[in-house]
Amino acid sequence: MDKRMSNKGFTLIEMCVVLMFVSLLSLIPFKRLLIFTNAKETMNDLISTQYAAVKTHTKQSIDLQSHNQTVTFNAKGNISQATRIEFHQQKIQLTLMLATGRIYIRRIESD
Repeated sequence: MDKRMSNKGFTLIEMCVVLMFVSLLSLIPFKRLLIFTNAKETMNDLISTQYAAVKTHTKQSIDLQSHNQTVTFNAKGNISQATRIEFHQQKIQLTLMLATGRIYIRRIESD
């Protein structure tokens, strides 16, 4: 009996509790990453459309159906109207600057 008790180690329950704790901790940064996914996909679509306008020297449009907006880039990659696209669930806002064609992403402040 003494021989068995001298073998120090972890029980299956202890290992499962530690594994569950580590798993929960690993989900925290992953959830934060998922928040930006939809906004970054929209931003990448806008940048691709802007690049296509500059490359082909033609006017290019992208229809953002989820936001009921259409963004049009001229041949120089600029937009004719400044636009804000908000992702309310993720509290993120994309801002398209007039005349420069720059696109900014920022977190919306909660009230």
